[in-house]
Amino acid sequence: MYALEYQVTPTHRAIIETLSIVRVASSNQLERLHFISGNSVTRRRMCNYTLRRMTNLGLLVRWRRPNGGLGGGSESFCYALDRPGQLIARPESARRSKHWLYPYPDITYLPHRLAVTEVYVVAHEATAHGFTLKKYEAEPVCWRQLAWYTSRTVRPDAYLSLSNGGQIYHWFIEVVSGPRYIQHIV
Repeated sequence: MYALEYQVTPTHRAIIETLSIVRVASSNQLERLHFISGNSVTRRRMCNYTLRRMTNLGLLVRWRRPNGGLGGGSESFCYALDRPGQLIARPESARRSKHWLYPYPDITYLPHRLAVTEVYVVAHEATAHGFTLKKYEAEPVCWRQLAWYTSRTVRPDAYLSLSNGGQIYHWFIEVVSGPRYIQHIV
């Protein structure tokens, strides 16, 4: 494990941190988050090379999405942290957490999970327009116990906090159906 940590670059660490937050992402989403310089061909090549290297190192697991991605197209791979990547991201909790042992979401749940990841990507892209991403939490971390109702828990898909010009905006987000609704959230 220690020899593996010496092969991890700052870009690898950033991708590991992203996947520890959102749990699953497409290569297109990871490209939009971590490969922003250069033209589109260069960004795509660097992203694919980096993700392939991380998969070969055992940091990520990769699987093909059905139907070529969200809404069709040639984007067909999803990524999640494999056990070594989980240990690098959260060494204290990954050793005892059963939740991280199985990184593959159910195939019927995958489009929903990727739509929730898209909320995170869009929030990051909003930082280019003067917003600051204060906090993002995906489920189950964003679940809240109601203070006045001890037996009730609010279980949204994500919690998002953005600031702009001294104002802080907070949202609990429930993704209803697929990625086409994401553009209306931020």
